[in-house]
Amino acid sequence: TTSVRRSREGLRVTVAGDRLKDISVKGLVYLNAGENLRVKALHQEATNRTISNNLGTYFNLERVTGPSAIAASETVRARVVMSANQSFGVSVFYPNLNQKTYDSHNAMSASGVFTAPISGVYSVKMSLGSDGTATFPTTQGFDIGIEKNGTTLISQLGISYGNGSTNINQVIGSDSIYLNAGETIRMRCSSGVAFTASASFRTFFAVERVGN
Repeated sequence: TTSVRRSREGLRVTVAGDRLKDISVKGLVYLNAGENLRVKALHQEATNRTISNNLGTYFNLERVTGPSAIAASETVRARVVMSANQSFGVSVFYPNLNQKTYDSHNAMSASGVFTAPISGVYSVKMSLGSDGTATFPTTQGFDIGIEKNGTTLISQLGISYGNGSTNINQVIGSDSIYLNAGETIRMRCSSGVAFTASASFRTFFAVERVGN
């Protein structure tokens, strides 16, 4: 017997019995730009099975519907801020930038990760500010950087040290980065003092495509 059902991962095929040796399945799966798809096979028998490498084994994929390709002249931009103050310890952290100011191509995730919908040079601007309740000594502070595809690209794009008293601290940074379609960037921060980040205009992450 064979059953086909849709799961969160896509289409799932279950085969039972010894006589059925060929499996063929087709269906529709929605993909965002940058997402990936592959065939995954699993058997639960005690003996190993050999998969044929001739024309009987293949994977075919075709785009059948969706938005038209993004033109090079289109404006691609997104900006997010925090919806509430957040407290951070002495470590690397990622602000929960979950409130969109704008997002032209729905490229920014709910956690503040930007996925490039089209290749090009992107301008990146960011800011991190404290709420003024922590004391930063003159030798310690916090910094902001950029993470690309899950790896640190720039660890200290900007850094702010304290003055030894309770005060509002803010650091601002900007840069331009080339991204291929599907690549990701996010705001990466670290601090030498436990503090609370402000959810006002002082903490944001903005990305805009500025060239090819």
